[in-house]
Amino acid sequence: MGKEVNFKADKPCCGCGESREDYVCFHHTYTRKAFPEYTWKEWNLMPLCLKCHVMIHKIGTSSMANKFHGVRNWLEKNGWEFCEFKKAWIFDKSKIV
Repeated sequence: MGKEVNFKADKPCCGCGESREDYVCFHHTYTRKAFPEYTWKEWNLMPLCLKCHVMIHKIGTSSMANKFHGVRNWLEKNGWEFCEFKKAWIFDKSKIV
């Protein structure tokens, strides 16, 4: 069986705004391998086009949030906060019900 791809055509890319059918997929902010329990949690599924998905893996979430307002807005809307001490976006998992 082939590798699963999680396309979400009804949501535009948080980075560049691209919304072509079968082009936008989910970026798991907490990786599926390390945190399988968060795989399908909405706060962990950032819609990104293939180009922006590669970019976030290369430059990181903080750099993407600085480069694209849509990424920052998605993070804030979904309960992520920027930690000045760690210089990273964090999600308070204690808020999960």
